[in-house]
Amino acid sequence: EIAVVEPQVLLLHGSNVINVVFEMFDIDWSGTVGDVHGELHQTSHMTLVPLYHWGYAYRQRDVESYNETVHKAVSEAMA
Repeated sequence: EIAVVEPQVLLLHGSNVINVVFEMFDIDWSGTVGDVHGELHQTSHMTLVPLYHWGYAYRQRDVESYNETVHKAVSEAMA
């Protein structure tokens, strides 16, 4: 589906998604989501943005900070 849609930016919400997509693009990652949360990872075709799952931010009562991180990362990726 990713190949069909060809997005410029792909937000990866949660460790399961990060693991699968990073493996698809042969990105070496063995840390925690906290190690890569909000960082931009370039591939030849798109920018990947790994993030905590939004439900985690909600449970931690950190939605505002989470939203700021997502906004910053997407703004940088689309610049």
